[in-house]
Amino acid sequence: MLRLADLENVQNRFTTSELNEYVNKGIVFVYRAILVVQDRPYFQKDYSFICQGSNTSPANPVPNTYPLPADFLQILSVLWATSNSGPWRALEPYEEAERYQLINTGYFGAEYPRAYGIVGGTGAMTQGTIPTAYGIEILPQPPSGSAVQIRYVPSPPRLVNDTDTFDGILGFEDAACTWGAILMKRKDDLPTDDLERDFARHMTEVRVIAKRRDRSRPPRVQLVRNRTGWGRRGGGGRGGGWWS
Repeated sequence: MLRLADLENVQNRFTTSELNEYVNKGIVFVYRAILVVQDRPYFQKDYSFICQGSNTSPANPVPNTYPLPADFLQILSVLWATSNSGPWRALEPYEEAERYQLINTGYFGAEYPRAYGIVGGTGAMTQGTIPTAYGIEILPQPPSGSAVQIRYVPSPPRLVNDTDTFDGILGFEDAACTWGAILMKRKDDLPTDDLERDFARHMTEVRVIAKRRDRSRPPRVQLVRNRTGWGRRGGGGRGGGWWS
């Protein structure tokens, strides 16, 4: 990055922490562009946990709600099973207007959960406070000992130590370094025209490649018909709601 900015011989102008911050800003810029255009994620992680029923604990302070990993950014899929060995069934995201149905469903004979929702931190929040952690609510209440598998997109990493690395895929990290070099030159009111042209070219390539990672078939829209008409996958039943 120092070489890109032609500032590698400048002494004591940029601290190590400042250079790290410029690199991290570049990584976030590129990472965000990949997420916006992707139809198949480059970055994904798996996370699983065992449900505790109606019991509460430090890991499950609110019934039906379980903490998500600290690097959680976007949900890709949520699977549930009576045990770790499966078989697995997909849960669907609920809308807030449907939540009361899902909470009440247990009183109408439903045995297993059908939907999930992303919720803010479980601690008390006052107006204007943004949750620092997120959890997932599984409804109706999952039986104790049942299992959940989550596939999610993690938030971009922050490089802190000199040994930290970021896999930019196909050299995408070049765009992150170029953005960091632009920020360095802006600090000294130096021209950035050449670097900005390079950065625009890098980002065009990133967006074109990230837009269609899976070339085997185009994205599909799936319509599913239940017993009462078109609607949610597996959501048939009395009155078209969540009841079995």
